[in-house]
Amino acid sequence: MDAKLLFQELYPNGEMNDVTVASFTDNPNNLIASLVTDLGAWTNAIDKVYYNDFAREHLRIYILKHEAEHVIQFKAGRPKSYIEMANKELDAYPATQNWMLDTGNQGGRSIYSRLKFSTKDFNQAVMGAKVATKSIKLLKKNASNKTIVKIENPDGTTIVRNTNVTKPVASNMTTDRILHENMMINEYLPAFKNGKAEYIIENLYSQREDNAFYEKFGY
Repeated sequence: MDAKLLFQELYPNGEMNDVTVASFTDNPNNLIASLVTDLGAWTNAIDKVYYNDFAREHLRIYILKHEAEHVIQFKAGRPKSYIEMANKELDAYPATQNWMLDTGNQGGRSIYSRLKFSTKDFNQAVMGAKVATKSIKLLKKNASNKTIVKIENPDGTTIVRNTNVTKPVASNMTTDRILHENMMINEYLPAFKNGKAEYIIENLYSQREDNAFYEKFGY
């Protein structure tokens, strides 16, 4: 099912009618559209959700639902720090997981059944939400402990902490910056292709799509 139609299936009451659902490739000059190629979806606003054309359809359902949770969150303001960003994820992922397990007419179980997905597909999507929640918690914990590490999910269910510190932690690094590094290393955030330019969290939530902003980061 097309992602735009799927979004309507998730919200038949029109709650998200003002939200545009667009492929990352629909906005080639947008910073987020250019960078978030490894994520299933992304939103940085209250009126637009970007999705990855290559995300598997049964995962796209829970991914879009998760982004809708962020749309609701951002009505009260977008994150101004990586810790605030992580906290929003720690609210959104359990909410998505609870929705997945809801047996009501618009709950995840019912929608997956209505769209003829298998129990295996459904369980895989639920596990995705669980693993993401655990990962964010661990990234935040590592930041508090002033360690930057790569997380491994070898079986898709268990999070194993790699004992090798991936990057040294400078004595003057703030907890927020360490969390940023943890999120970058574990691919929770887009990385710039040139590997040199740094960006602040406001760049992730910018709505600008002009070439000057776009080219500034090596594209």
